[in-house]
Amino acid sequence: MEGARVASPNETGADGGRARLWPEPYRAAFAICSDADDSTWERFDLVQRLLRTREPTPFGPGLGWEGFADTFFGFTRYPAARTLGQVSVFADEEARVLSPHAGEIAAAIRRGAVDGLHGWGDCIAVGGFRRGHAEAILAWMRREGLAAPVWVNHGDRHNVQNLGAVMGRGDDPARAEVYNADLVRQAGCRWHWLGDLSRVPGQGVDHPLGERLTPISPVTPAGRRRGLALALARLYEMTGASPFLKGVHRLGWQFERRTPLLTRARLRDGSEVWVFTRYGAWDAADFATLPAVVNDDTLAALVRSGGAMILYTHLGRRPPTEAGVAALRQVDKLFREGALWVTGVPALLARYAHAKGFT
Repeated sequence: MEGARVASPNETGADGGRARLWPEPYRAAFAICSDADDSTWERFDLVQRLLRTREPTPFGPGLGWEGFADTFFGFTRYPAARTLGQVSVFADEEARVLSPHAGEIAAAIRRGAVDGLHGWGDCIAVGGFRRGHAEAILAWMRREGLAAPVWVNHGDRHNVQNLGAVMGRGDDPARAEVYNADLVRQAGCRWHWLGDLSRVPGQGVDHPLGERLTPISPVTPAGRRRGLALALARLYEMTGASPFLKGVHRLGWQFERRTPLLTRARLRDGSEVWVFTRYGAWDAADFATLPAVVNDDTLAALVRSGGAMILYTHLGRRPPTEAGVAALRQVDKLFREGALWVTGVPALLARYAHAKGFT
């Protein structure tokens, strides 16, 4: 039944034994997982001051979210990004010469301001990744005493470093020249994003069918004939027959049968990893489009669901906007009111895994 609801995941069960998903008094959780694409050092520094500190910025005082952390690239081969001055550990395309910002990246990782590898590097459009790139970055991390608990797949099909059959070949031992899943483990990565993106506010909890039917894009006109799309979605949920799902898509809607936050996946090398889902939209993933995915409606739905939102975005891709910062201040208001726990990706996932008895 569309209107049916499960009990809040933060309510203790009748046996008194169910752990709360989130710390008291919070009803839901929020974290940002921002990809490093196109981020110059100046924009990286501004985003850090705006989100992690209370320092004055051109957009008012910072939010003071000490749990926020960014991702980083080890090297950049993508020509447009190199021209832009995208920040990475190594200055050259073969990961041999450290960049002027390598020391600053290391310092940011140590203080918790960076916690994720966005792949090993940026090979959009041109490819060229080899296992030696990963070995060089891992050697640098070891010299500096660093670890990265989060792994985030990056970019297009040219980034063969990616893990998982959908996005890359990095977990395929048969491709020895690009295989690197063992090095990802050695870098300290525990939580992996392999490409799953949800449009439903609130992962890790159950939603009625109607809430799992969302417009494909939040920045273009909503889909047509929602009633018909809902009927097709119900038939797809009952039968699993793909023509029903295709019909939903043709009407401009997206339907999700499940809304997981954290699952276990087996890679092609036989290893098992924790895989998390991000929330957002492919065409609304920077400061300018942030209000399309983070707003009064989506935040209210998140808090009501009792689930988690790990936001997919690229905060360093373009300069911050007033509207984008205002959207984050809406999040901060709920944080200060005790409704929404704002933290980092590793802390959120560790809390969820513990509450669910996964670890």
